[in-house]
Amino acid sequence: MMIKESTVIAKNSTFIKILVGDRFRVARHLFCLCVLLIFIGNSKPSPEFSGHYDLYEALLTYFVIVGIFYFNMYVLIPKVFFKRRHLRYFLFLTVTLIIGILIGKAFTLLISEPHRIVPKSNPKKFFDDIVGIVIILIAFILPSTALKLFQRWVLDSDTINELKLRALESELKALRNQINPHFLFNMLNNINVLTKTEPQKASDIIVKLSGFLRYLLYENDSGSVCLQHEMRFIEDFLELEAIRRDDFEHTVKYDLSQISGINIPSNILLPIVENAAKHSADPEKYSFVSITVSIQNRILVITCENSIPKQPGLPVKDSGIGLTNLRRRLELLYGNSCDLHLNKVEMLYNVTLSIPV
Repeated sequence: MMIKESTVIAKNSTFIKILVGDRFRVARHLFCLCVLLIFIGNSKPSPEFSGHYDLYEALLTYFVIVGIFYFNMYVLIPKVFFKRRHLRYFLFLTVTLIIGILIGKAFTLLISEPHRIVPKSNPKKFFDDIVGIVIILIAFILPSTALKLFQRWVLDSDTINELKLRALESELKALRNQINPHFLFNMLNNINVLTKTEPQKASDIIVKLSGFLRYLLYENDSGSVCLQHEMRFIEDFLELEAIRRDDFEHTVKYDLSQISGINIPSNILLPIVENAAKHSADPEKYSFVSITVSIQNRILVITCENSIPKQPGLPVKDSGIGLTNLRRRLELLYGNSCDLHLNKVEMLYNVTLSIPV
């Protein structure tokens, strides 16, 4: 997952921004290429070959080093090193360096050697040349690896900070939407009426409301929650919703043995269910919310369907922000391995969430 310059990078120093910011990518590459060109151009104090063969050798060396540099930066590091295959990375890098050296020496022996004007060096000088080439290659390859690691560290820190921010926003929105005066007053009014007519039912509702608030405030404030507990919480929420609404039905289907022991990120189900309950409300006719949870090939699939009123009510302030924040949280948590699909068919709205477990 790629994340562009964000708030964390923006707060860092100008030097950090130059090293990792997308805006300075072209400038960074041009600077490195120019430094390498100047270095190779001044590496030989005197010509060894007649004509332009010293220039040809310098250009070949330049392009070989540039090729290894970019192969390391855009292939070996992201596809091997970042996947924790460190031994394989160093093996591939060593082979790449050897191939680069062999290309340079083959060009010298086959193309440049017949045009030599300086006596051929002794074997010790040849060995010294090899060592010099390896040092030059490493001097330009290692900084690219270090820069990529530093960029990855900054972007990972950025991702973690944004993930925490999204989780906090989601929790605050859940509190704003669920623990609000309208919700609580309805519950208390219903309880007040039931204490006179059905005291046992009123007592049951108080217990359920207490558990609901306790879970929302205290039990789901960690990074992950037990799916089994989360489903119980969702059932309590919908049952309380049914108490304060007329002609409202809800179903929650799942296999307890299938979801037992599975943890999911906190506050990813509530925005979906809360959104369904809010937008299914119809004062004139029957409404419903249906939730199905299953596991298919180690993928947790959560489907939430709700009815749509014929006469839509007033627009809900900040409607849709919960799902928007949820989508972004899922991107940060799972990258491309999850899917949140929204679909509207006639008078039915469907949300399907698929995440690996």
